[in-house]
Amino acid sequence: MQAEQRHSEEVDRVLERLLLRDRDSIRGLGVQIDCCVMLSDYRGALALWEAHPELQAASPPHVGRRVASAMANLGDTESAFAFASKLLERPDLDGLTRMALVEVCGITRFYESDYIGAEIFFRRTIEISREISLTNRAFAAFYNRGL
Repeated sequence: MQAEQRHSEEVDRVLERLLLRDRDSIRGLGVQIDCCVMLSDYRGALALWEAHPELQAASPPHVGRRVASAMANLGDTESAFAFASKLLERPDLDGLTRMALVEVCGITRFYESDYIGAEIFFRRTIEISREISLTNRAFAAFYNRGL
């Protein structure tokens, strides 16, 4: 609990430095969730997401990928997989977001001991990373695939 409080304070300091005035806007929610996930405050990220149902449908896809990642990191792999899979149906995904969502699906399959399913998703992650010229992400996907 103390670590979570420290992360929340850290997020608040970052947001203050960014001079983010409208924390309840779509942009503000996204920045807050991004900060929480980057600081490994996954519970904080999900709490923000759940506290703003009116903004969820309008949030950009990259915010959804952070939410899916937070779910997976908290061990809620089935919800993370379902959430990421639904987001993958969106036509407005950029390559990086698509790749990250496919990677979350692979990680969730791995955590569920579905190694064949994980392999399929990690292979697709590698393909997308090559398509969008993100070789550093390809290396991460190769690592995940090797687990």
